[in-house]
Order: sequence, then C-alpha cells, then structure tokens
Amino acid sequence: MQSPNRIKLNHAPSANTTDVKHIQDLPPEIFQHCLDFVGGGNYAFVAPVSKHFYWEYINLGVDRTVYDADTVLEQGRNKRTTAEAVSNGSLRLATECFLKAPKEFKEKVCRRAAVKGRVDILDCAITLGVEVKSNFEMGNWEHKEAIVKTLENGHFDVIEFLSKEGVNFKESHFYYGLLNKALVIGFHWMTTNGIMKVKREEMASKLARNGELHILKEHYADCITQTTFLDCALGGHLEIMNWMLQIKDCEWDQCLFRCAARGGSIPILELCIQNGCTYNDFVCLCAVQDDKTKTINTLKWLHAQNFPLVDSNLVENICNHLANIGNVDALKLTREIGFNWDISTFERAAGSGDIATLEYCLKNGCPYGPSLYEKAFGKNTKDEQTLNVYKWLHQHGIPWDERACNAAVYSGHISTLKWALENGCPCSDEILRESVRNVNMSMLEIYLNNVEHIERDVYIHVMEDAADANAIQIFQLFRDYDFDWDEDLIATAERFSRTNVARWLKCIGCPS
Repeated sequence: MQSPNRIKLNHAPSANTTDVKHIQDLPPEIFQHCLDFVGGGNYAFVAPVSKHFYWEYINLGVDRTVYDADTVLEQGRNKRTTAEAVSNGSLRLATECFLKAPKEFKEKVCRRAAVKGRVDILDCAITLGVEVKSNFEMGNWEHKEAIVKTLENGHFDVIEFLSKEGVNFKESHFYYGLLNKALVIGFHWMTTNGIMKVKREEMASKLARNGELHILKEHYADCITQTTFLDCALGGHLEIMNWMLQIKDCEWDQCLFRCAARGGSIPILELCIQNGCTYNDFVCLCAVQDDKTKTINTLKWLHAQNFPLVDSNLVENICNHLANIGNVDALKLTREIGFNWDISTFERAAGSGDIATLEYCLKNGCPYGPSLYEKAFGKNTKDEQTLNVYKWLHQHGIPWDERACNAAVYSGHISTLKWALENGCPCSDEILRESVRNVNMSMLEIYLNNVEHIERDVYIHVMEDAADANAIQIFQLFRDYDFDWDEDLIATAERFSRTNVARWLKCIGCPS
C-alpha cells in the first residue's frame, strides 16, 4: 500500500502523451498559440506560410536557432540558419537578415562578421540602419571576445573600419589576453596607426615576452627597461635577451631568476647564474607551469644545481600545483626530491581529470578525504573527463555519498549524474529541486528514472517551483510519469498567477 506521504512513480511514460513534431500550413497566429501551449524548452519543425516566416519566428526553437524559409520551401524540410552561416554567406542573405531579423540576432551577425573579416557585411549593416558601434562596446564580454578574435585572425581592415565608425578601443580592455602573440602584433599595428594608445615601454615588454625581435629592433630599441628583461625571461627568448643586453644594463636579481624559472628556459637560467643572479626558495614554485615538459626540465635543472628546493612553507604548494595540471612525471620527481603531499593533492588530481596522476597518488599512499567526487569538477573539466574520474574513483573503492550527485547537478554534467545514479550513488531531493528551478528537462528525466518515489511535501514544493518558473513542460513530464494529481497543483499555479499553467492542468484532467 502506498504511503500517504509519498508519491509513487510509474517509469513508463503515459501512452496519452502527445509529441508535437510537425505542424503544416498553420496561420502564424494559430502556430503562435500552439507554441504558447507547448511552452519553453520545446520546439516544432514547421513549414512556413510565407518567406517572412523565417525571420518572424527567429527566436523560437532550441538555443535560439533560426529557420531558413528558402531552404524549407525548396527542399520541403526544415533547416536551421545561424549567425555563423549568415556571416559566411552572401550579401543577399545578410541584407534579408538586417531587414527582417530581431535586434539580438543582427548584433550577433555583426560580431561574427568582424571575426570572419567581412567588412562588406558590416558596411551592409550600417547602410541598412543597424547600430554597429554598440555591438563592440568593450564593457560586454561577448563584444570584447569578438574584437580579440578579429585581431587574432589578422583582420586589421575590420578594426580600421570599426574605428572610423566610432568604436573606441582602449588598452585596458585587452589585458587578459596579452600573452597571445597574434594579439600583441595586432596591438602594435593599432598603436602605430593611431587607433589605440599604449605606452611604448609597455608595448616593448609585450613584444619581448612574445619573441618579436624584429619589431623590437625596428620600433622600440629606445624603450627597453628592467620590465622588458623580466617579460623576456618569462617568454624564454634568449636571442632577445642577448640583444637587449647590448643596449641596456640589466639588474640580475631574485625577480629575474624567478621569471626565468617560470619561463622554463634553461639557457636564460644559466645566463642568470653566470651574471650573479640571486635566488630564493620560491623559485621551485615558479617553475611549475602548464607546459609539462618545461616544468620537469626546469625542476631537474634546479635540483642538479643543488638549489634548496624543499622549504617547509612551500612543500604542499608544489605537489598541489603539479596535481592540478596533471603533470604526473613532475609530481614523481618532486616526491623523490622530498616534497610532501596532503589531502589537497589528491583532490587537485581529481580536478585535473588526469587518470595517470590519480593512479600515482593512490598507489603511493597519498591521503584523501570524503570530497573527492566533488573535487572532480575542475575549472575546465568537461563532462566526459568528469565521468571518467567518477568511474575510476568508484572502481577503486573510493566511497561516495549524496554530494557526488549534487556536484554533478550544480556543474550541469548530465552524463556523470546519469552514470552515478545508475550505479547506486545515493541522491537527495536537491537534484529534483535544482533541475526544476533551472527547467533542466534532461536532468529531471534522469532523476525520475532512477527514484521510486518522492515525498509529498517535496513534490508540492517542486510544483511551486515549476509554476514559479512558468514551466508547463515540467507539469507535462510529471503527468507522463503518472503522478497522483490533486487540487493543490491548480491552487499553486493560480497563487503564482500562472494562469496558463492552471488552464493547462485543468485541460489534462487535474482535479480542481
């Protein structure tokens, strides 16, 4: 007998479910009504009633994709047209876009056109009255990214065009990407053409770090400072270092030695030693970088020179950093030298997604805590990487609890969550609440397929969240799983003024 406080799930979806896939030859107002009924997160494949249908319903569908009416009419089936396609396409398509498409889509086309070097499309947009300048205002991340990619692709003609249209380029907008060689060359071009102002000394340092000896010699020989030497050491460019030493004195100090260690250039490190460069214990930590080969070579060289690499204040840091980037060879070396590790080392290894590092940590007795699964969601780890880490941890007997599933939910890693639930990982109602709050249908279905019941009070709260989000599709999904429906649901929808939700519930037979 079913508990009055629980709602049992039927994991076979209801046979009465209507899955709308094709709507033929409907007038726009009727089709719009149908879409309102279906709700957000769903989409329909449609046949257009006119050529303007393509732009009229551009914001409907998945991920704001658009429907190419010409292709539909010609081939009798739906195809999606994106801003990327318009930026690669003809001026005719761009013209249709700028005349009929919504403002947001026009802006996206302009940014993609800049990245592709399509001055003609940008000029077309301006001719047709599109506000191009506002698409490249640097306070917005998407706008900044478009300018950076345009520079990296070498489309200086686009930059010049935008500058003439009033786009104001400031150096401070680009600091996050100054290690990119193509970007620095672009900055040099912008400064020499009066498009952007950068101090000549700063420009010299950026060029030195990126190995641009020819530009340095020709334009910035009088701008060499100690900072230029530091940036050159960070870049590991011995030829530039030797050239600068011919025209400027260098201070051989701890800071320069640390920069050389971070740059991973053994010849520059040797040059520093030859000129009496001093060092401190931080130099070993500076040697740890994303380039695994440079890291291990630099650490080996420092160890061979009998530098006191082990310091009580730093021993945990180095192993953690190496585990974080998945550099198992360098981690082995530091352990052989005498560096210690701790719980954080294992957690960083999980976050790196590197199985070899995890195996080394486990095999050699690295301690670990109860949150390894949570730590598997590193800064840049993808769902596939995290899934592999989960499988490895579970295979090797690392215990898990509700936090493992919750971490997958918060990170949006669907495959990881599905696998964990299917393999017996404990879960909490937080998965249900989070997926409903975010209207994440994939995650919600995974949860419903892996639980037998839901507490009634939790169920009511979830329905409130669904009504608050105006998410009709969630009500539909719960109906498909044959939940017990009661008058509380309609009352909940009406309390949140979701009249369309309440109307929909009544239509499918929910008691009121």
